[in-house]
Amino acid sequence: MYSYTTLISYAILAELFRRCCLILLSALTGPLSKIPGPFISKLIGTPWWLAVLKGNHNNIGPGLFKKYGP
Repeated sequence: MYSYTTLISYAILAELFRRCCLILLSALTGPLSKIPGPFISKLIGTPWWLAVLKGNHNNIGPGLFKKYGP
């Protein structure tokens, strides 16, 4: 018989695995998967909060339009 801590850890790991699979599934087959851009941004989102902290969030948009188009 497994202990409660082992069963709880297995349940947590199973839930983390399920969430990772759902993120990958939506990134690869979702409606926004056809839009060009960095693959990592499809998984974790654009790190806009990092740009806000650095203070250059107003300068990011034109560069992205030049790189990926309208």
